[in-house]
Amino acid sequence: MSPKTTIAGVAGTAAAGAFAVRAVRRARSVDREQAELARHVSDMLALDTQVLSAMRRQIAGDELSQFPGAFEIVRTIEQTIDEHCRGLKMQLDSLGGNPLAPVKRAVAGAAAFAAMPFTRLRKDSASRAFRDDYIALSATAISYSMLNTAALSMDAPTTAEMAQRYLSEVTPLILRISESMPALVVAEMARNAMGEADLSVVQEAVQDSRDAWRDASN
Repeated sequence: MSPKTTIAGVAGTAAAGAFAVRAVRRARSVDREQAELARHVSDMLALDTQVLSAMRRQIAGDELSQFPGAFEIVRTIEQTIDEHCRGLKMQLDSLGGNPLAPVKRAVAGAAAFAAMPFTRLRKDSASRAFRDDYIALSATAISYSMLNTAALSMDAPTTAEMAQRYLSEVTPLILRISESMPALVVAEMARNAMGEADLSVVQEAVQDSRDAWRDASN
């Protein structure tokens, strides 16, 4: 075997080895990214599971059942979040995530969740329970934005599209709570013998809220 042939053989072997090393590194990088994305999905599922539980407690309770308009919104929230939980579970499974991880995360974060208003049972005020729903959905919305951002950065279009779609389904519900809150407050005050319900202030309060958000976006 000539020296040139030997050198060529050694070079070829080295190139093949380098290629194999790069391939292994890329595979490991992909695995790490997928694991990180699965963690984000798992976190989102843990939050939505807590929100879903809170909505179901409200539906089973009597705080909002006396106010049909607000109660119907809560039922819509429950149905929407339930569908989201199902979709997130499927997505987590497709990423190879542990289906028990969201449960473990929820348990591990129980103390933190317990401090959030929407995880507590309220017996004294329908409007405060409704306010807690607003807080819960706001947390859900920003979390979906985080998931969408993470998925986009990892070039995971399926997860990114899901997060964006779910976000677009949550934001109208936040708006519905905001628009319905003044009427609920007035109705609740009237029911609690605080005097005649002055319905004229409802539209004024709704418009004041709209103006505040419009000013913030300018």
